Amino acid sequence: MILVMKTLLIVTILLIFSGCASQNAPSPSQNDALNRVSKSNASTKKRGWMQEHLGSWLKEDWEKTTEEFEKKEKQKSTYIKTNKKADPKEQEEASKDSSTKEKSFSLQYYVNKIKYYNEHKKSSGPSHLEELEKMPVIGN
Repeated sequence: MILVMKTLLIVTILLIFSGCASQNAPSPSQNDALNRVSKSNASTKKRGWMQEHLGSWLKEDWEKTTEEFEKKEKQKSTYIKTNKKADPKEQEEASKDSSTKEKSFSLQYYVNKIKYYNEHKKSSGPSHLEELEKMPVIGN
């Protein structure tokens, strides 16, 4: 009796799973009922406010301010490559940077670039940090 019940249970489970596996459902983009509820318009979306301002800041402020830094870095790498007295390790890094179009990521390069930007950017007025430093110290 137990064997018959196990067999019947297994057959029922196999029928259920085989029915689910053989059902051909349309892909989400071809599903009309889903498209009526939520039409995908990802291709027609406009850029957001933050994305617009970040893009304009990169083009107008960051790139213009750091152009000189880029030139200095290129001159430095060509000098190290041509200078015989430079360390072999520095010469190897400089040749690696110039030979490959895709430079390896160097965190120190970007830290130096940010430092250069902060030193050379045109300030639009006193910063909050400068204002706080001007305030008198209470207690002490």
